[in-house]
Amino acid sequence: MHLRRICVASLSVLIAGVVSSTPVVTSAGQARAHTPASTSDTHFAFLPVALSAPASLPSAIIANRTVIDRFDQIPASAIQAASSRRVLQLHASTGNAVSSQGLSYLDGTRDGSPYPDYLYDRRNWVFEWWPDSMDKTFKGKVDQFGLTVTARHTNYDVFGMKLCYQDWFGLDFAYYRDRMLSLEQAYPNKKFIWWTQPIRNDWSRQQPGTCELLQNFNNNVRAYALAHNKPLVDIADIESHDPAGNPCFTTCETKCAPVYGTNPHPNPELAIRVAKAYWWALARMAGWDGN
Repeated sequence: MHLRRICVASLSVLIAGVVSSTPVVTSAGQARAHTPASTSDTHFAFLPVALSAPASLPSAIIANRTVIDRFDQIPASAIQAASSRRVLQLHASTGNAVSSQGLSYLDGTRDGSPYPDYLYDRRNWVFEWWPDSMDKTFKGKVDQFGLTVTARHTNYDVFGMKLCYQDWFGLDFAYYRDRMLSLEQAYPNKKFIWWTQPIRNDWSRQQPGTCELLQNFNNNVRAYALAHNKPLVDIADIESHDPAGNPCFTTCETKCAPVYGTNPHPNPELAIRVAKAYWWALARMAGWDGN
């Protein structure tokens, strides 16, 4: 009888979560997350997402600085499998550099590329700017990503969104995590790429504490992705280490300058490095075991 009362009470909590308007984490460890009410509805309803134990997978897909030297080891079968995936990646200027300077270099279409045309074929991968009309804040981008997936989920197999180095205001890891989880729950046949936030090469002109806010967000994303086997492109880790793997910071991640340029945006060398990590992640997501 006591067990029955517990079950009934738990069911009541879950039902209440459907109509809740604010994401919360219950004492049972359940997050009411931002989930599309239906695949045709452009609005969201908050639904419960259980923060369960990590799935039993071979290993987490963490594309950081350590995988870049393994880019050339991706087998042809994995390249083909990754190329066949229909990918939509939402981004701003940093993502544009990764696409136009990095991925275009690897697919042989950029001047000076040593790679054969479309050996690393990313023509099914759409890198798309955030819409001009949207609220370009942290929460605005996270919410827009959810709306975009809801509206276009039939057109793509893999979805990703990347924040900007200037999206420090309003950073909230739980907000990001819960909405990513709710999309995974709503579209279980789709893959979602998690990202750390890009960083700056100079924090001196920023509001005090900005670097620490980004560092905390990125550390939380890394820890969660590793513990729960979420595919992660760790752009901040790549930006904050030189090509030899040496850190360019002491306590708070900072973009390596001048090797990667003194502008917050990636220079061609950095864009290529991030693009190689992106390819490694997509190959792993397409089924390659990384060996």
